[in-house]
Formats: sequence, structure tokens, C-alpha cells
Amino acid sequence: MVTHPDRADTGTVIDSAGPAWTPDALTATPPDADMVKVRWSDSADPMQIYWEYASELRATEVPLNVEPFDEPRRR
Repeated sequence: MVTHPDRADTGTVIDSAGPAWTPDALTATPPDADMVKVRWSDSADPMQIYWEYASELRATEVPLNVEPFDEPRRR
């Protein structure tokens, strides 16, 4: 899990070939070399992924009472 200085929630770095949101577009290619994909816990759509600068993210410990996030199976 990670945090960002501009956000109150936590996120998970995602290794996915799918696209992620920049402020302006949905793209599979990172807008900058230091960017990684993050799924934020407070997102209105929990499946949305966003590009974030890796250097701005801070690792956080996972609370012991939290189950790992499993992506829903597609039907």
C-alpha cells in the first residue's frame, strides 16, 4: 500500500498492461518515465487506475485486519 502527500487515502501499485488515467486522458503508456499505476481506495470507481509519480509515493504498512484486494471476476 502507498500514500501520496496530496491524498488522504491509500492506494495499491498495480502491474497491469491496461490503461490508466492522467489528468487529461486514459493511456496505457506512462506520460513520464517515473510514473506507475495506482488504484486509490477512495476512488468512486474502485477499478479505475491512475498514473502517479513513483518518487512522490510513500510505502505504508498494511493493517493486520485488512484483507488483500481481489479484483472481481469478469462474467
